[in-house]
Amino acid sequence: MNKKTRYAIRIVAALFLSIGLIGWLAGFVTGLGFGFTIPDSFELPLGLLEGIAVDSDGSIYCGLQFYSRIQMYNSQGKFIYGKFIDSGGRAFRIRINQKDQLEVATASTDKLYVFKKDGTLIREVSSAGHYFDVFGETGERRYHDKNKNVTYLIKWSPLGSYVAKEDLSGAEKIIIRTPFHKWVFMGPLPAFFFGVVGAVMFAFASKDPLRHLLSRKTRKKSQI
Repeated sequence: MNKKTRYAIRIVAALFLSIGLIGWLAGFVTGLGFGFTIPDSFELPLGLLEGIAVDSDGSIYCGLQFYSRIQMYNSQGKFIYGKFIDSGGRAFRIRINQKDQLEVATASTDKLYVFKKDGTLIREVSSAGHYFDVFGETGERRYHDKNKNVTYLIKWSPLGSYVAKEDLSGAEKIIIRTPFHKWVFMGPLPAFFFGVVGAVMFAFASKDPLRHLLSRKTRKKSQI
């Protein structure tokens, strides 16, 4: 392997490592409660969706566990706003209450949040861990709108989680998906993938194992 090839591999490896670092750093920062540095108007990648909930207007709420964030979309899947919650980067559950308000219950931090439709925090209750169990499986992977006879599903593909809407005939339509230019920075995957591949490529180019292997074969032939 010549110097130009090693140099090219190192550049690609550095790019991959940077992408992986950015993806993990975003989750680490938000998980520690530093989400205030990111405005509500900025859409984060979906990452691992914790759950979905849909209100009477068809607005869709997505729970992003990796980022400790709730993101709201309109009925057509357009991003409206995002709100961070103190979940410690751990599990939380969401649902729409009888007043058509969003409720969020966290597992590790024992908190209950209640939001208005515009994202205004109405109530925050500490030591409310029992709400997490009361919510049960509500809105975790699917939500059925009985009035419109449609089901909203959290699905996964190699490009990450997305939300699809399924009608009574079983036909699916994707309504929420991470834009491609944000997909590469999404954590934990594919940020983890980029980080690992980048590290392997960098080690490969630095140690140059092919050259070492070829030199050993050459020495063996000369000895014969």
